[in-house]
Amino acid sequence: MCLCCKYYFLFGLMFFFFCSQPATQDEQKLVQNLNQEYSECIDFTVYDATYLKAKIVDDSCRADSIAESVYLNSIVDNKKVRIAYLNLYKSDGAFLYQLQYDPVKKAVKRVKHEYH
Repeated sequence: MCLCCKYYFLFGLMFFFFCSQPATQDEQKLVQNLNQEYSECIDFTVYDATYLKAKIVDDSCRADSIAESVYLNSIVDNKKVRIAYLNLYKSDGAFLYQLQYDPVKKAVKRVKHEYH
């Protein structure tokens, strides 16, 4: 196996083990608190340790502003959680966008492609 392949293999193993871990107590508590506060609008779940899945429950609520506020205030710079992204889905399960933080620009950006 060439050196490059070994690095890809090791990176793949690390990614698999990191992403397949269950939510920590801090992450579970965060999701529980978010669901208590926003249960009428959005249902939150942790997905693959690094993603917060936000599914809209009520299409008439301000899901965009809630999702961005949750991401900025509960995820970005929160050292107690491994969550890095927030994926927002419509009530029918269709993907809307992913919120990502750009540390260089110090800004949240919306990505229209579903990564995970």
